[in-house]
Amino acid sequence: KWKTRVYISNLKINSCLHSLGMFILGFILTTILQSSSMAISSIILPVAKQFLTLNSAYYIILGCNLGTCTTYLFHSELWEDIKCEHCASGFLQMLLINLLFNLFGCVVFSLIKIPMKVGRGIGEHV
Repeated sequence: KWKTRVYISNLKINSCLHSLGMFILGFILTTILQSSSMAISSIILPVAKQFLTLNSAYYIILGCNLGTCTTYLFHSELWEDIKCEHCASGFLQMLLINLLFNLFGCVVFSLIKIPMKVGRGIGEHV
């Protein structure tokens, strides 16, 4: 009985680490490509061919969503060169709001997983 509990506990930890790894992969993919649309569209074929599970793709897409914030980080260098204090502070505010908004969305959608349930339901009827 004790070994079963340890196994289930390890399974939950491995699942959490796998989800986090997929999230980081999506973040890095979007950061490199600088396009979440391109990163997400590159996931469609592996999911369709069942090389990638729907659960893994879900966390990759959440990582892609957060990866879009890196675009603002790359452009923040431009605002520092302009030497406009008001523009730079407004840009920083926009960057932080976008980051917090996307981070909040990622946390909420990783906990409730409603889009995944809806997607599975639609996939069963097609």
